[in-house]
Amino acid sequence: MPDIAVYNQARQLYAAYLASYQAQIEPALVTASTAAVSDQVRIDTLRRYGELVTQYPALVDYLAIEAGLPPRDGSQP
Repeated sequence: MPDIAVYNQARQLYAAYLASYQAQIEPALVTASTAAVSDQVRIDTLRRYGELVTQYPALVDYLAIEAGLPPRDGSQP
């Protein structure tokens, strides 16, 4: 016959362990998911920049001139 007191104590200890684990891991999960979303937004932005520059290569020279830098060597007018 199983000892109900031992079972209840084990159940309570495991519940406390799970609560402690969740309290410790939750901030790390929030930080990691926030970083992942931020990284994905940055990748999407860079992908759109790449598509824009591929479609309009002269845009690179324009942005360089606007930033006070010389245009690329051999760039087309």
